[in-house]
Amino acid sequence: MTRAQRYTEVILATLFFVLGNALLRPALASLISKRTTSGQGMAMGLNNAFMSLGRILGPAWAGAAFDWGIQIPYYSGAIIMGFGLLISLRWMEPRQAAAAERPPAA
Repeated sequence: MTRAQRYTEVILATLFFVLGNALLRPALASLISKRTTSGQGMAMGLNNAFMSLGRILGPAWAGAAFDWGIQIPYYSGAIIMGFGLLISLRWMEPRQAAAAERPPAA
């Protein structure tokens, strides 16, 4: 595994991370508001609540994990994101199959 050796590499990695988050949050909010079946206000409120919870628990976990080892927060973040990817892929399969079976709209 390679690490950033120069300041420019750190800046580029941070830029990609920040850009990804900046694009993800509005897209996620839009998707939630369009797909909700039980009231937009409740869905958006739950979205904001879970995002706030992540902003509290994430740094607290990372700070404690740094005490065990400098790489543990990164590995645990990668594992959590991997689980999220698997869950979303699993969730998308039935929706894609249902969309393929539907006749196209005229």
